[in-house]
Amino acid sequence: MTVPFFKLHVAGDDFVLVDASKIGGFQAVDGSLAQAILDRRRGVGGRGAIFVAQGETAGTVATRFFLGDGTESYSSFDAWFCAARWAFDSGRASGGKGRISTARGDRTLTALDSRSFAMEMDPPLSHAEIGRILRPEDRDDARLDLIVDGKSTSAYLISLDRPYAAIVCSDTGPGPKRIRTALVGLAGEAVPVVVRPAGRELVRFSAAEGVDRIAAAAVAVAAATLAGKAEGEAVAEWRGRGAAVRFADFGSGKKAPDAGVRRVDDGPAVLIDRGRFWIEWKSPHRLLVAGLAEYAFEGRFDYLE
Repeated sequence: MTVPFFKLHVAGDDFVLVDASKIGGFQAVDGSLAQAILDRRRGVGGRGAIFVAQGETAGTVATRFFLGDGTESYSSFDAWFCAARWAFDSGRASGGKGRISTARGDRTLTALDSRSFAMEMDPPLSHAEIGRILRPEDRDDARLDLIVDGKSTSAYLISLDRPYAAIVCSDTGPGPKRIRTALVGLAGEAVPVVVRPAGRELVRFSAAEGVDRIAAAAVAVAAATLAGKAEGEAVAEWRGRGAAVRFADFGSGKKAPDAGVRRVDDGPAVLIDRGRFWIEWKSPHRLLVAGLAEYAFEGRFDYLE
């Protein structure tokens, strides 16, 4: 069987997307096919496989999502953005709204432009789910104080799609590997996220491969807000593998006094925001995230059943 596919990614988190109608519908989809196509040596390669089909209602895209070991998962935030990109490009969604159907319910995504989408997510909770962690009286319940390489810092236990342990540190603090090691030993199975605020409106973060970029971005802004480093609305910048966060500076036309030529760092910065997300979490009951889903390539995969 020949399987036509698209390869998409969100800040380097890569997925193979297959239109199930091209291979006989969802009944032709199973874990063996997903495992073969996701093999990075003998297949296409990717963290997950997204199989899409027309939903029960107009404008709805049904999805099935598989991981690299062939197990079926309900989906991921990054995968939803990739499915939304395909839905709008293929005409399955229109009018600026796209509905992605999963085994655990539907998600509506709003198209901001041809590549960017926004989605409302369930707000983060304290790991113990004592209350919404934006409430000041709950902040201490979700915080861990730890010392790494002789420097004290704070980590926050946050639950979103899974438990996270987000540590808020400075650029002069310990490196990400040392921090993640400390968090794993302290927070158990919680996913470690390293957060480095760069002002009130920019939060840099990194996490292990295999972690949703969008979920980690929301956790990073939540942790920075709890630490008093952000106001609940910020740009979250992925600093792990696969990112391409750069500023393309076209200059202001000024000339450098020594070289007699225009300096490229004089002008206003234009963001290439492939590794950036916009997070708004000003209300305990509302979390918005916006980001890019991009194509890497398309092709055909020969699957021997």
